[in-house]
Amino acid sequence: MTDNIQIILIERLNGCKFYRPALDDWTDVSGTHQLSIFIRRVSRQFIIVEDLLDLCPMKSTAKGRHTR
Repeated sequence: MTDNIQIILIERLNGCKFYRPALDDWTDVSGTHQLSIFIRRVSRQFIIVEDLLDLCPMKSTAKGRHTR
């Protein structure tokens, strides 16, 4: 199944006008810090789509701090 998903993603990227990888970090309800990896792409019809590639748990225990 992984091979099929990879083939589909490559076909989608070949059929788009622009694309770029994107990252987002967040903390889930159990307190585990997660990293989302996805692709943002613009189709030839100028439709914006995001495809989630992976969710990676972060091993560090760093906490965000607000500075003023």
